Amino acid sequence: MGISERLQDERKRLGLTQEAVAEKVGATKRSVINWEGGASLPGAEALSRYAAIDADVGYILTGLPSDRSKGARAQSPEETVLLEYFRAASPTVRRAAIGALLGAATPASQVMQNHGGGSHTMIGSISGTYNPPSAPSKTSRRKS
Repeated sequence: MGISERLQDERKRLGLTQEAVAEKVGATKRSVINWEGGASLPGAEALSRYAAIDADVGYILTGLPSDRSKGARAQSPEETVLLEYFRAASPTVRRAAIGALLGAATPASQVMQNHGGGSHTMIGSISGTYNPPSAPSKTSRRKS
């Protein structure tokens, strides 16, 4: 996420429209659209005005939220539940959860599928092509 996306992120966090931000920072709506779209970047004066409306300018510039805005970036209900269960889990379950999340980010072309019976668990990823052996044909039985 770059500066443009973080400008938009902060505007939305503050509950402002592009027009409202433009008015508060002394710019045109077109300038705000250009800043958020990556066509241009705000100057120091505009950024100081962003700070005056409670935008986290440190976050906008670096991507690292300041202490005062960390609380404003509330977790989603899913994140809260995930953290509660993760913190209560054993080290083994924590490693499995991390592995499952990392495995879920693997491109579909690299996901291992189970072709057969039984239940197997795999954590991680395998790259390359896998062609399972084909089952013997039912029509190829010998006649006695």
